Amino acid sequence: MDAYNDGFIHSAQYLYDTLKTYFPNSNYLNTAKIEIQKIDGFLSSNRNNHAIRFYPTKKVTSLEELVAPYKGKVVYLDFWGTWCGPCRIEMTYVSELKKHFANKDVVFLYLDMDDDEKENIWINYVNFYGIEGEHYRLNRTQIQSCWEDVKKAGGETNNYPTYILFNQSGKIVNAAAERPSSREKLYRQIEELF
Repeated sequence: MDAYNDGFIHSAQYLYDTLKTYFPNSNYLNTAKIEIQKIDGFLSSNRNNHAIRFYPTKKVTSLEELVAPYKGKVVYLDFWGTWCGPCRIEMTYVSELKKHFANKDVVFLYLDMDDDEKENIWINYVNFYGIEGEHYRLNRTQIQSCWEDVKKAGGETNNYPTYILFNQSGKIVNAAAERPSSREKLYRQIEELF
């Protein structure tokens, strides 16, 4: 199912239901059902994963406020969106990055920009792919104050994905950090902060 493979898991159930309604005798129905069961299995298995933490959507007035709970640790912030193809590609490299820093005080913080009505899509996407870390979602208006902080730190704004590094004091030290796919370059950037 393309919806499954492309990461549009929210569409998969709709497509399956449509197939079942309009083509109840289709040869593809059993295959589609198996794929839907796989999706449900992935979603269920990660709903109880305590390493995936969602925080209530709230008005965040600054990046400083967002990273304040993580003082004393290096923070790698990922500005992303469920609708962003390059963001989703980069997510495939995150597991390797986290393994590299498994015994270090690094917090992986994800700031998703999606409209309020897409909150369930965001939660399901994170659970389906098992993206462990601290997860926040802001809408297009709410996220602007965070982009202003990126601009003040010399970074570009409104580019997805964007990666920011904060030192243990909660200050931006790199407003244009490397992507997870750049592996060693990013590892060096993070290691320099210890």
